[in-house]
Amino acid sequence: MAGSLEFIKKETLTSTANNLQVTNCFSADYDVYKILMSKIDLSGLATLRMRLIKSDDSIDSTSNYDWATQVLRSYNSISEQRSTNQTYFQYISQQSASNFAGTGIEITMYNPFDSSSYTFFKDNSAGFLEAQGIFAPHGIGVHTVAQSITGFQMFLSNSDYEQLEVVVYGVK
Repeated sequence: MAGSLEFIKKETLTSTANNLQVTNCFSADYDVYKILMSKIDLSGLATLRMRLIKSDDSIDSTSNYDWATQVLRSYNSISEQRSTNQTYFQYISQQSASNFAGTGIEITMYNPFDSSSYTFFKDNSAGFLEAQGIFAPHGIGVHTVAQSITGFQMFLSNSDYEQLEVVVYGVK
């Protein structure tokens, strides 16, 4: 059936760390991948960021990341952030240990393994900020170099993950 998800990998972080690397999850088997993040628990306020892992297992920290994010809030006006030639995808979501009741993140990756194509992504997240309301960033991005990508790294602007679960699916 077109559009069905096929499980590839699950990674769970259960000890304090600034990042989680999910390796060897992209292959020639799929063009589109769905990444779901849940059980996100941080030690403090942080913005969630992402870098891609190349086929040689190195993290690409070059200035090849362009992104744009719109943040919808029930308690304040809509905000937009965007940037080009960055060393990571910024603003996948944001969370604070003290006042967020929870966040869920969905990322769709397009053509990451194809070495003749740019890698594109879109992300959606939603959370609830206690005493304020709903917080929902959604964004797009492109990795502006054609290379084979086999994984990704989720890291924080500051603070640490205390818990994180990431599940990767291939889209058929």
